[in-house]
Formats: sequence, structure tokens, C-alpha cells
Amino acid sequence: MKLTAKRFGNIVKNLPGISSISKVWNYHCDWEAFVDWHNDRLDLFDSRNIQVGVRPAARLKKSSILIIPRYVEDNNMIDDARLDLSRSLFIENKVLYEYTNDISEKEFIMRFNKSLYDYVCKEIDAVKYSKNQIPSGKLQEYFHEISEWFLVEDINIQDIEPFFELKYKKNVGGRPPGKSKMKTMKEDKIMELYEVYIRDDI
Repeated sequence: MKLTAKRFGNIVKNLPGISSISKVWNYHCDWEAFVDWHNDRLDLFDSRNIQVGVRPAARLKKSSILIIPRYVEDNNMIDDARLDLSRSLFIENKVLYEYTNDISEKEFIMRFNKSLYDYVCKEIDAVKYSKNQIPSGKLQEYFHEISEWFLVEDINIQDIEPFFELKYKKNVGGRPPGKSKMKTMKEDKIMELYEVYIRDDI
């Protein structure tokens, strides 16, 4: 079960910022009960006609997750993230939600951070090679911050499988330059027969 690079990219674009994550709240509570509690709070606000700024109209789905970026945990802001009615760190995605039921939190965090790393690398490459420009300072910051997480955790980033597969464009001009194996074998056979014919005066 995997996400596409495009869908993961859309998830990242809806987050308040790109940062390595250190917790996934689904693993630290009864998630279904938490979702019900969260939606009950929204109903309470609605019944009292209390404005909550950018609160979305839709209620939180159970097939969602709450990620805790490293800077949120470092600044003791986990309660702020849990109580946030704007749901800026909530991700509604059935595939990621199913992963929380199938793998450990440690593996989820490693794979999510590797997915962020691959996403940022892809964005940097797009800037370098498509627009022939220097990647923005923000992209470089994201790259260094996520790389540092793997360094601190003593994890080889190349050993981790992301949640999506990177697909590269195929060459669109036919076979790459140079002889194919089949052509080389054919030429060798012709040369072998030619030598036989010369030797036997055919």
C-alpha cells in the first residue's frame, strides 16, 4: 500500500510548514474516541454560535492522523496541536491512517520523514534542472532540517523506504545511443560466417 508522489506532495502543501515529525498522536490515544471528542467540541462551538476563525466546516474523519513535528514537541506545544480547531497538523488520508494500524510508530515516523526528504529533494531538482535556478533558501532549510533528524537518530536514510515511489521520466527518443546486445551478437555471427566462407572459398 503506497501513496503516489503527487498525492503526498498535496498533503505536504496543506501543512503549515515542512519539518521532520517526532510523534504521531494516533499511537498515543484511543483515536476513535479522540475524533468523537474533537467533533463534539466543534458541535458545542456551533451550538453557542462561537466563531473559531478558520475552523473547517466539515468534521474530522476517523481515517485521519495527527502528526507532531519536532519543533512542536521541542516547544511543548503538543496540547496546542491536539486542541487546534483549524486542524493544521491533521492529515485526512486513508492510506496513512491504515499504516498507523499496521506498523509501529517508530517505523511510521522514519518512513514519513524519508517521504518528506524525497519530496524536498524532488523539489530542489525541479528548480535546478527545469528552471535553471538556485533552489530557494527555504527548500535548503527543509533539506538540512530533515537530514539532521536522520543524523541525530543515527539512521541511514538510504535504508528507509518512503510512503511513495519516485517515478522518473523515461527517455523518449527510442533506444539510447550505442549498440544493443542483439545487434552485437548478430554482427559477431556475420563475421564468423564470413571467415568460414573466405576460408572455404565460398
